[in-house]
Amino acid sequence: TGGTLVSIDQPDVAGEWAWGGPTWKSRRASSIVSGIDSFTVGVPRPTITGQRWRALDIDHSVEFTTCTERGEGLDSVTLTCVDSSRDGESVVLVGTTFTLRAAKN
Repeated sequence: TGGTLVSIDQPDVAGEWAWGGPTWKSRRASSIVSGIDSFTVGVPRPTITGQRWRALDIDHSVEFTTCTERGEGLDSVTLTCVDSSRDGESVVLVGTTFTLRAAKN
């Protein structure tokens, strides 16, 4: 599909996540982030990659850009923050920028 490794999974039981183990919900922290809003992936040919993802109907909340000198991969993730006063805060981890955005009303 181009871009980055993507895992498409559908739980057998809604809301369950086998890889997280049976008690993952009780260990999940949600005091800062309530969800993933969008992400950006750097690829050599963003238009072609976008077309492939659209054809597979997996292009939700993703933007493809031309990769930088870092190469292909996940460039940024926008997370929905619980506290709107934190809107715009960001941190770079291993070359990927994570940004907090207030929930859209």
